[in-house]
Amino acid sequence: MKPIQFDHKKTKEFYETLKSRVKEYFENNKISDKGNRKLYFKAILLFLSWVGAYALILFVANSIWAVI
Repeated sequence: MKPIQFDHKKTKEFYETLKSRVKEYFENNKISDKGNRKLYFKAILLFLSWVGAYALILFVANSIWAVI
């Protein structure tokens, strides 16, 4: 199977156009492109969930079936 390849001359133009339109969208809607409290809350929640699940596996699970 032949891998997909793009023409680099056209790709650069596409990338620049896309980048400028995305920047314009964030500016017009007054949205931060770095995220907001909702994003940070979800990231912290997912990280703590992962730590909690890992701790349960290490300290509570006493069989392979409990780990699964």
